[in-house]
Amino acid sequence: VPEQSLSDVVFSAMGRLPADRKVDFEGSVAMRVGFKDSWVILRGIGGSVIVDDAGVGGASVKACDARISYASEEVFRLLMDDELGSARAVALGKLRVAGSMVKASASEELFVVAEALIREELSWVNLGGQPRSELARQEAEEARCEEAIKRAAEESQRRTERAAARPRVQRWALRHVGTDAQVGAWLLVAGSMLYAFYCEQETEVVSAQLLAPSMVLRANQLYYASSLLWLAGSGSLVHASYPERILLLATRAEQDAKSGRYGEVDGNDSGDGGDDGASSTASKKGGADEKNSAAAV
Repeated sequence: VPEQSLSDVVFSAMGRLPADRKVDFEGSVAMRVGFKDSWVILRGIGGSVIVDDAGVGGASVKACDARISYASEEVFRLLMDDELGSARAVALGKLRVAGSMVKASASEELFVVAEALIREELSWVNLGGQPRSELARQEAEEARCEEAIKRAAEESQRRTERAAARPRVQRWALRHVGTDAQVGAWLLVAGSMLYAFYCEQETEVVSAQLLAPSMVLRANQLYYASSLLWLAGSGSLVHASYPERILLLATRAEQDAKSGRYGEVDGNDSGDGGDDGASSTASKKGGADEKNSAAAV
């Protein structure tokens, strides 16, 4: 359907599901493609799906169990095609979720049945005057997958070449202090080291004073011990600040949410019914343990 975007086609398919095709989803989820665009509300009632256009926001959007925003139509397509996992999309700020993580994850069922319906409808599209066969669909799917793999390999090669062309110092800096989280963690390490050095010197000075009360000496020793704990903790923050660790954390959070381990999460809604608050899982597909390339690439 050339005149429609992919998201319009998918949402439309959700709204015209046959009566005999029940959906295992109860609740309401508001979705929009584009952080400033109109919302679409999907309501699961008794196995059926009702699709409403809610405009740019309002009370009806805030009343939904969950709110999901895709940064763009391209992000929506990548998630639908499994070329981008939801955990990575959340970590990169391309996918925002607020409200109930359980309901947001459960909405994946809506995309599954909508995709199945679209594929059924397209199975009879004529190609060269003949009905499109199952073999033709499989060949088209294989060609799409091969093209996606080829594009990913070419992009990886270009990134490797760009990285190799950079000076060694620049590659090191991008790898270890290339993000705000890494810079903050290293600054905390430096501050903790200075704090530990100060406490050590202060303890030695107090120890050298024969008339120093034992309580003062003990207090300085405790300060010194606490400085070492700060230093150890900041070292852990450095380890956790690397991009691949952050993506791994997002992936695990997504898996926890899908398992139902966590319940409702209140998002910090903006006036337009937005979802700039709790960000976590849910979109159409789940990303499994995606590893980020080195930040130097």
